[in-house]
Amino acid sequence: MGSRWNRDNSREYDIVVPAASGKRAPLLGSVKWRETKRFSDRELSHLAEARFAVPGASAAPLLAVCPAGVEGGVRPDLTLTPADLLAAWRRQAATDRPPCTPDQPSRDARGVRASRPPAASPDDMQL
Repeated sequence: MGSRWNRDNSREYDIVVPAASGKRAPLLGSVKWRETKRFSDRELSHLAEARFAVPGASAAPLLAVCPAGVEGGVRPDLTLTPADLLAAWRRQAATDRPPCTPDQPSRDARGVRASRPPAASPDDMQL
């Protein structure tokens, strides 16, 4: 999962989740950290433009993340609040191995010592 913007920073997309193959984006999203103003139709239209700006994203579902929710009539494919994100992160964290400690370093499936725990894939998170 990452973000994407063009060279002059006039278009920025907060959430771009590539497919496992890396050739297409199965999810595009925008995050608005506002507690009182809802995600608007104009912002959803801007996000929909990402389908043409991000390679392989022509059919990607659109995700809106906003503490205040979305305005009436605005219909992204998926809407999440910060509470939803934290709940998903907590569920994922509960199933992951504990972080590395100096006396007990983390090891991967082959037993190789890791300097930090592996990052969770967006596909692994249950929303």
